[in-house]
Amino acid sequence: LLADTLSRAATRYAPDIRVDTCLAANVGTVVESGVTAIVCQTIALAEQVRHEQDKLRIAVPERVSLAAMGPHEADPPCTGYFRSIQEKCQSVVDLLSDLRPGRPAVLWLAGHYVDRGTVSGRAPTPANSVRRYDAASA
Repeated sequence: LLADTLSRAATRYAPDIRVDTCLAANVGTVVESGVTAIVCQTIALAEQVRHEQDKLRIAVPERVSLAAMGPHEADPPCTGYFRSIQEKCQSVVDLLSDLRPGRPAVLWLAGHYVDRGTVSGRAPTPANSVRRYDAASA
């Protein structure tokens, strides 16, 4: 789901972008293949990816950017959009408390942007390379 969503959004800005999925354990391989960013669908995956990047001495964000999204309880390990479990629950309670029969309800859980310095807007180094982003999954 994350990779599909990223792919649809990214191609609006740059049709040559390719979005693939990968496992956290494959970080070294995908970075060697030219990936410029990894976006994780959970904080737990971002922690695994960050551990692999540190173990392999992959410079973040100089060589590859790392971002994530999702609920959090502590400090996120990377840049991304996060929402605490309490905020998420409160949004649901507020929605249920304000229900009006016959009216549609929308619950937007976007979260808050947190900058941990793990994202760079740099272009890939080879002039003819295709920008490629991976979405880490379990």
